[in-house]
Amino acid sequence: MSKSSVIPALAIALVLIGCRAGPWVPPLPNKAPQVVHDDTPRRPQAQERITDDGTWLYRLPMASGTLWVEVAATPDQRRKGLMGRESLPSDQGMLFLYAEPDWRSFWMKSTYIPLDLAYLRSDGTIIEILALEPDDGSVRHPSSEPAHYVLETNAGWFEQHGVVAGQRVALPEGVLKLAPRD
Repeated sequence: MSKSSVIPALAIALVLIGCRAGPWVPPLPNKAPQVVHDDTPRRPQAQERITDDGTWLYRLPMASGTLWVEVAATPDQRRKGLMGRESLPSDQGMLFLYAEPDWRSFWMKSTYIPLDLAYLRSDGTIIEILALEPDDGSVRHPSSEPAHYVLETNAGWFEQHGVVAGQRVALPEGVLKLAPRD
């Protein structure tokens, strides 16, 4: 084939390729698709925001309200907690994350606002809710069983929102990833 005949043959082949009836469609399967029901409980997505002072807050959906929490995951963050605060916005709290469940004990040293404290199991179930009043730090508030997480709010928040022991807090996966691995 000469050079002059290859070019027209190539042009005709390209035109024929471009003149198909439509895009290729894969053949349909010969059986109906299966519907799979997944009843596995899903963790909510982590929603976050930053306060004016640069504090990261994470959204915890609760029974009849939303709580925005600071996360205390390092030993220093957990040791300081809400110490030194003179106020806490009504929709905010602090979530203490630990690597493993253990017996926990909290105090109110240098904490100037009344708080409610909830000890949580690994699955987010509230073990108990304790009312804490400011004091000199001499009063300890131990958990009645090993707790994996601890949630602090303004005093009365749990009651105002219908949250009681035995309910589960849906802890977002993105928040749990902040927990220490030690």
